[in-house]
Order: sequence, then C-alpha cells, then structure tokens
Amino acid sequence: MEQREAPVFIETDELAKLIETEKDLKVFDCTMSLTPEDGDAILNYHNSHIPGSEFLDLRYLKNASAPFPNTIPPLDLFKDTMKKHNVRLQSRVVLYDAKGLYMSTRAFWLFKVFGHLSVSVLNGGLAKWLKEERTVSKNETGPADSFNYTFNPALFADYQTIIDLESKSEPKDTLVLDARPDASYANGHLTDGHSLFYKNLQTADCTVKSTEEIREILASKNLDFTQKIITQCQSGNTATYLFAALKHAGHGDVRVYDGSYSEYSAKKSQQ
Repeated sequence: MEQREAPVFIETDELAKLIETEKDLKVFDCTMSLTPEDGDAILNYHNSHIPGSEFLDLRYLKNASAPFPNTIPPLDLFKDTMKKHNVRLQSRVVLYDAKGLYMSTRAFWLFKVFGHLSVSVLNGGLAKWLKEERTVSKNETGPADSFNYTFNPALFADYQTIIDLESKSEPKDTLVLDARPDASYANGHLTDGHSLFYKNLQTADCTVKSTEEIREILASKNLDFTQKIITQCQSGNTATYLFAALKHAGHGDVRVYDGSYSEYSAKKSQQ
C-alpha cells in the first residue's frame, strides 16, 4: 500500500472523526516538560490523553552522542522507535502536545525527514481538545508492522550546509529564518539569518495562522516566499514550527538546520 500525503495541520473535529473511522491510526502525545511548572509529561499523559494515543518520548529520540542538544537521531534509532510503537510507513499519524506548541512539530519534522508522508500536527494540541470538552482517556494502545523508513536529506540542513550557503555570492537562492525571539536573535545569529519568531505564525490560542496570513507576514518582512528556506533556532525545536507552518502555507522546499545556533556559535568560536 502506498503512503498518502496528509495535511500539515489537522483540526480537532477531523481527528475525532479519524479516531472513529481510521483503522491504522497512530496518535502520539509528544509533550516534553521544560520547566518544573510543566510537571512530569509522562505522568500527565497517563492522567489525561486523547483516546487511543501513545506517548512519544522525544527526550530519547535524538543523537545521544552529539555535542549539541536535540540533534536528529540515527536512522536505526528512529526505526526501532517506530517498531516499538507499531507505526508502519502506511500508518496515519497525528501528533500533539499539551500546549499546541513546537514539540509536536519537532516530531512532525522527524517523521517527515525519515520518509513518513501521512503525518499531521493537531492544531492547538491537547489544550484545544480539552477546551472543546472532548473525550480524554487513561488507556493506552498497541500493535502493527512494516518499518521501511529512510532518511530524506532534502528536509535536513547541517553546519556544512550553512557554511556553503555563506560562501555563495549575492543574490542567494536560500533564506535562513531564525525562529527565536527578537532579543535572542539580536544577541547573536547566523550570518545569513533573518528573524521570524515562530509565535508570529500562531494565533493567540496557539493554532496556526492561515496560508494567506503566513505569506503576508513574510512579505511584510521583505522575505521572498518563493526562495528555498532553511529554518533554525537555538537547538532545533522551534525551527520545526516554522518548518510545519511554511509547509502548511504551501512551501515546497524547506529544511531544518538540526544543530541550529547552538552548533553554529560553538563551531564559529573555534575558527
């Protein structure tokens, strides 16, 4: 069975229908706790999650031997994780997190970069699901098969990609977008980086803005939507929200700089 390309973002009512009708559906809570106030993400999942969903622990879905945080995991680790959760290449996958922010888009990018097409992010995440008083569960799920994942380099950028881009003469065919807040950008950024805080592409309730709004935001910053784009942030998380939002807006050539500014600044300082 061939894979089916899925929309980048899916609405809560659409997921509710999929839960009722889609036999090979895999829904994952991708929440990571970043502060003590967030509580224990796994415990929170066990206490309340979307029916049939499983917990995808992004803390371990990374390259543990890399010198920088949150770098892309080896292909074999990703495959093994998919086997553990019984996610087939043909499975319909929906990802969410507790606040509808960038952890689910990090997972979305990982699925995409390893060749899974039928994957979407729940727009607004668990927060929107709960706000609409939809059913939650304490039960977990299981089984499936077929795990022929492959790495897609067209969605991935590394330090050498950035250095090669910097060495090119103007005008360049690729935009580098920095997903961090303006203050972080001002304190240091990639030579070719342009500031585009990821929250500017969200509404107040953390749902993604429309295709038209996203394109207008880029135009207002004199950023050419038709150019190739590389997204980056501090360590590769919020950059994936730009990746997902730009894909949602119809952009065909977006990559994530996995090591992001953490890697870039460290390696530049050694030169």
